[in-house]
Amino acid sequence: MSSYGDDADIDGSVTINESSADKDMRVESDGNANMFFVDGGNNKVGIGTGSPSATLHVSSSGDTSLIVEGKQDVALG
Repeated sequence: MSSYGDDADIDGSVTINESSADKDMRVESDGNANMFFVDGGNNKVGIGTGSPSATLHVSSSGDTSLIVEGKQDVALG
């Protein structure tokens, strides 16, 4: 049970940091404290890193760190 009680279910959308404060957000996984990290002051997102150095920074110690799938061709630039 969350600290918000039984009414913690989210039925609509969620906006975090709507007032544009310099606040970071992170989501932990079982083995990574920064599985998903948003750097609010520098407008960057890290996956697997708590210090992203680009708009989207993916870091992994495994063999496969990024898979992009789609029904059509995917272009990266």
